[in-house]
Amino acid sequence: MKLVSITCPNCGAKLQATPNAKTLTCDYCNCDVMVDDEVKRVQLQNAEQAGYEFEKGRRRAIEEAEQAAKQANIEAERRAEEERRLAASYMWVTCPNCGTDLKVKKDLTVAVCKYCNHDINVPLGLEICWARGYLRTANYKEAMKAYLRAYKIDPNNKLIKWGIDYINEKYNYTFIRVNVPHMFTKDESLEFRFNCMAYIKNSGKEEIYNYSDMQNIDHDSNSFWFDYPGYVRRHSFTTEAPEYVYHFLMNAKQGVYD
Repeated sequence: MKLVSITCPNCGAKLQATPNAKTLTCDYCNCDVMVDDEVKRVQLQNAEQAGYEFEKGRRRAIEEAEQAAKQANIEAERRAEEERRLAASYMWVTCPNCGTDLKVKKDLTVAVCKYCNHDINVPLGLEICWARGYLRTANYKEAMKAYLRAYKIDPNNKLIKWGIDYINEKYNYTFIRVNVPHMFTKDESLEFRFNCMAYIKNSGKEEIYNYSDMQNIDHDSNSFWFDYPGYVRRHSFTTEAPEYVYHFLMNAKQGVYD
């Protein structure tokens, strides 16, 4: 039979009794002890102790879970920072040979395309990549700037030529447009495009002059002029901002379109 330990309230001796016993006589001081009250007290003490242990365990479990979550967050942030650091050390470039986009380390000036095995001039590949990105977002002004930066590096590259021609043909990209005032005609203008100047008459007809063929370019405060193969007379145009046009033409002959 299961016994319950109780304490004699008179002498403090440890006694044992069955849970059903009503009274008990202490073997040491012969004091009568009410078993029911003592058992209830012991049961209450045990219940309090059990509750205390449960609460302590619950709090410890919460603290351990919080600590584990905190450690997991620290580890996740560490991995994310490592990924950001690694990503920051790479950049996207376009292979000037096959047109494939790929990642290369930022500190490289030359890389090898893993698709066509050709050497990649990294600054050139970066500009082509930027240009194509601007094209995808229809930002043709910035696309042309990037293509022209690439053009300075490699004026013979087929991807660069394609991009510039695409913008010119599809969107009639013009760096400068100026009016050509005449006494007897109106609405004539000059458009300075990539590689050529277009003289647009009021009938809509265009005369094209390639920058590379222009010779003896000069200007004054009202006009600019140049010699052109196949023409005996010098071409002269009265325009707005002739000095600005002159400097543009001189740069364009060198492949510079700033």
